[in-house]
Amino acid sequence: MLHSIFGLLTGCLLLLSFSQVASAQQLTNQNELENVSRPTTPKPPDSTGQIFTRPESGQEAGVKNDWRRQSDSITKPTLTPSEKLEYGLRKAFLSPEAYFQPGIGAYSRERKTANVPGKSNGDQLADGLSSYARAFGRRSTAQLFGSGIYPIIFKQDPRYKPSNRSGVVARLLYAASRTVVTQGDNGKSQINYSKLAGNMTSASLANLYERNTVTSRDAQGRILEIDRQVGVGPTFRRFGMFMLTGSLSRIAFDEFDLDGKAGKALRGLFNRD
Repeated sequence: MLHSIFGLLTGCLLLLSFSQVASAQQLTNQNELENVSRPTTPKPPDSTGQIFTRPESGQEAGVKNDWRRQSDSITKPTLTPSEKLEYGLRKAFLSPEAYFQPGIGAYSRERKTANVPGKSNGDQLADGLSSYARAFGRRSTAQLFGSGIYPIIFKQDPRYKPSNRSGVVARLLYAASRTVVTQGDNGKSQINYSKLAGNMTSASLANLYERNTVTSRDAQGRILEIDRQVGVGPTFRRFGMFMLTGSLSRIAFDEFDLDGKAGKALRGLFNRD
C-alpha cells in the first residue's frame, strides 16, 4: 500500500512538472515574439542628463516585495564546471539537511526492525549508526551527482530559482515541480535531467551496501517477514522517496525559507535585552 502511494505521488509530481515546462516554454516564446514586435522608443533624459527608468508597479505604490521574488527577475551568472562541483559538494556535506534527513530515515528504519531476542543496547546502537551511515550515503550521493556532476554534463543550473508568483498554492506547486524542472545554462526551462539522474544513480548504487530489514520474528527469533531493500522494486521505491523528499525540501527550505525564518526567530529569542 505504501509503495502504491509513493508511485502515485511521484506520477502526480511528474505530470505537474511537465505542465510547468510546457507553460514556461510557451511564456518564453510569447515574450520573445513581443520583444521582436514591440518598437523601442528612446527614454527621455532627466534634468541631470541621466536616463530615467520607470519604477516597477509594486514599487510605485510603495510596496516592499519579497527579496526572493525580486531576485527571480535578476539573471544569475552561469556557473562554471568547478563552481557546479563545489555547489554539489556543499549540498552533499556542508548543509544542515545533509545530517538531519539521514537521522530521520535511520530512526524510521530502526523503529520497524525486529531485533534478535537478547540483543544488547550496544548492539542496537551499532545497528542505528549503521542505518544512519547508509542513509547519509544515499542522500550525499544523490546530492553530489544531482547538484554537482550531472549539471556539468547536462549543462544545467543546479541552483533553485525562487518563484515570482503570489499566493501560497501557486508557490507551493511551483516549488514542488522544481525536482523535475530546472533552468539550463541557456536560461530556458527544461526537464531536470540532472536531479532525475542523480536520484536514480544513488538509488541504484545503494544496492551495493543496503541490506534487507527483518520486520517480524517469532518468540525464538526466527525470521517471519522481511522488508527487501535490494533489487529493482526497492531501487524505484528509493527513487520515488528521493523525489518526494526533494519536493518537500524545495517547498519548505528553498521557496518558503522556513530554516531561515526559524533561525531568525531563535536569534531573536536568545538576543533579547
